[in-house]
Amino acid sequence: MKLTDQQHEAIFHEGNLSLVSCPGSGKTHTIVARLMRCMDEVQNTTRRIGCITYTRAAVSEIQQRLSRYLGRDKFEDKFDIGTIHSFCLNNIFRPNHWRLDTFQKGFDVVTPDDERYKNIVDGVIDDHSLDRRAFDNFELLFRGLTPPDNIATSAAEDYWGRLDENNFVDFNGIIYYSAQLVKAYPFLPAGLGSVFAWLLVDEFQDTSEYQVQILNDIASYERTKFFIVGDPDQSIMSFAGGRPDLMDDFAFDISARDDVSLSGNFRSSDLIVSLAEDLQPRDPEMGAVGENKHFDFTPVWKHTETLLSGLEDYFLPEVEGGGIDWGECAILAPNFYILCEIATHLRDMGIPLIGPGARPYKKSSHLIAPLAEEICSYIESGDSRMIRNLRWRMQEIIESCESRWNPKLFTFNGDLAISRIATMARRLRDENPAIKSFLEEFASGCADIMIDHDLLINSSRDAIVGSSNSMLEDIENHRWRSGVDIDNFSVSDMGLFARGNRSVKLLTLHKAKGREFDAVAIVRAHDGLIPYGNPRRDSEKENEARRLMYVGITRARKVLMLFSDSSDSRGNPPSRFLREIFPDGPS
Repeated sequence: MKLTDQQHEAIFHEGNLSLVSCPGSGKTHTIVARLMRCMDEVQNTTRRIGCITYTRAAVSEIQQRLSRYLGRDKFEDKFDIGTIHSFCLNNIFRPNHWRLDTFQKGFDVVTPDDERYKNIVDGVIDDHSLDRRAFDNFELLFRGLTPPDNIATSAAEDYWGRLDENNFVDFNGIIYYSAQLVKAYPFLPAGLGSVFAWLLVDEFQDTSEYQVQILNDIASYERTKFFIVGDPDQSIMSFAGGRPDLMDDFAFDISARDDVSLSGNFRSSDLIVSLAEDLQPRDPEMGAVGENKHFDFTPVWKHTETLLSGLEDYFLPEVEGGGIDWGECAILAPNFYILCEIATHLRDMGIPLIGPGARPYKKSSHLIAPLAEEICSYIESGDSRMIRNLRWRMQEIIESCESRWNPKLFTFNGDLAISRIATMARRLRDENPAIKSFLEEFASGCADIMIDHDLLINSSRDAIVGSSNSMLEDIENHRWRSGVDIDNFSVSDMGLFARGNRSVKLLTLHKAKGREFDAVAIVRAHDGLIPYGNPRRDSEKENEARRLMYVGITRARKVLMLFSDSSDSRGNPPSRFLREIFPDGPS
């Protein structure tokens, strides 16, 4: 495995290490190398290695790389890789929930696509006369933290009360109650310290205070070594409790070495890196070191009459003229509603796209959606390379339902289950290609097959079937926005959404984190949106907005265009950040 000098120094440090990694610095490569190095220490012992990541996508990426290098047996035996929610659920909350009065009789984890969760949130919204758009923000509620602006404190307390009455716990509740348990029962973190020789924590700049409390309690027994990775300059999740200062605080508490950093950007051109440094200077300075270093497109700011004219007149022609594939392009915006407006227009132009307003449903809200898209694409294309994708979509379902890694999915048993699911899907498509007929039967059959092969437990079936019903409702309810008639929406149409390598990506700036593209357009870059509202200079709100713009800029490999326009309904001027990094104004 090839390593830079900085990566080598980080990986071979024997004690606790806090590693700051700039955008595009090969962070995942470094984490995988460190995990393999840890393997040498625990190979002939009973101890394990934990790796905590921020998203399921990151979990899958690390799992795939490790299994490729080490093989399935070693990977399964020694590594515990998952999100902070799965780590806490499997290691703290599930074995000890009975110690809490609320959960002495058991518990159920409820997710946003669970009908029981939806019923509770709908009831709270109705009883407290909240705006229906507050629904998505209930995912952000965390006991002990101030609720989002559109959820009153009384409504938040009512929501938590209804969860407790039904012995339900949401994702943030897993963290909250796990923190309570490790605080009340010191033998729990002591035990985890005995189990885990190493804990690697990714995206530490977005770690919340409760999560750090849990890690600190484990660290206090000095049985576990920590390798934490993050970038305070990309801390953009304060609404979820993330605080960039916690990385320095935790490093100090565990006496971690903190003078090693990854400052080489393998992703972007020197011109893009230079612009990012103008916005958010780093120490040490970030430098372009990859194959795109000398790409000669100069990032530009364009001010146009309308939101769409900038894309039509400048960005799309630049992409086509430069021979860049649609699948390597992204359009980033401050919010979902701007992207919906763009999606309608691009779809009318015949440009393939994925993102808000492109799908006639919200993919992240439906458990079955990623697997359904993948299987529809597979049975239409017959591309055997997609088998791996199907396997990982099934693993995501297992983790979502049961928060565990199931090694049987990666054996002949898993191969047989995938084959049966694909055969069933082809039969259903041949009987009726309309997604309305296909989806519910597919979800039910998929759940039964996974249960038959001991990949899921029986109680997970309802969640999978329920997600197909809610997905169909979502398509029907958003017909007005998407222009998609559910009766004419086919298996072939859904399969297109799994082929992201052929489609322009529409993403909010927050959702773009962790992604990279050859060409990036950032649209509607206005004060009032970036930064949101009108925060005072050098306030934490402005600083976080600056970091958000920084994240957007550093997604680009070759082409970067930033747009403001005269059609902003509130008359907000171009973003103060644009005026700062382009002192001569738009070109």
